[in-house]
Amino acid sequence: PGSDTEHAGHRFKVWQAAVTAGRADARPGTILDATSEGILVQCANDALRLTQLQLPGGRRASAAEILGRLKLPVGGLLT
Repeated sequence: PGSDTEHAGHRFKVWQAAVTAGRADARPGTILDATSEGILVQCANDALRLTQLQLPGGRRASAAEILGRLKLPVGGLLT
């Protein structure tokens, strides 16, 4: 289970996410919002709010913990 993604050379695994409304004008992979509640990423039609992630060699962590370690700017792209 889980999915891998990357931003600016930092790989991480997504363990928990929830589907939510996205923006039709945003490219898939675009970070729409990044708060302690989660990292909102545009998909093809909807968006995912990433809430539990894991950095390589680390433990599973909340979005708030990950955002304390990585800069994931709104408008950035996850690949």
